[in-house]
Amino acid sequence: AASHLEALRARDERDRQNARLRDENARLRLENRRLKRENRSLFRQALRLPGDCDGDGGEREAADPALSPDGPASEHGASGGGRGDEPGSPRALRARLEKLEVMYRRALLQLHLEQQAARPPSDSDPRPLPETATGLSACDPDGPGPWL
Repeated sequence: AASHLEALRARDERDRQNARLRDENARLRLENRRLKRENRSLFRQALRLPGDCDGDGGEREAADPALSPDGPASEHGASGGGRGDEPGSPRALRARLEKLEVMYRRALLQLHLEQQAARPPSDSDPRPLPETATGLSACDPDGPGPWL
């Protein structure tokens, strides 16, 4: 009877752990999608010609504080205040893109590590995820697409 109760407790703990991992997985997937959308938007902005503006890119970025985690001080005059360092400039967009890529890779790595930790030892797969030249996982369905 005691071993039966212990087995029930262990199963309940595994169920709770699985529920926590599912919640964390869902949260990371949402964050991943958000970062990909922002990444695509920045790619589009970077590829757009300087005089070719539709007026919503810079305003949306300025209105959304989540898009600039460094704060407004990093956008204005931190490196001389030249024309190339303005928030919508190609240099600033490239810098932001690099930060987003780092955040994206960290989120993917965290997700991968949590999935590996959740698997039983007999089911673990030692193969690393293949990466493309951009650093994105080759099996990533939301990777760079025809919009580039």
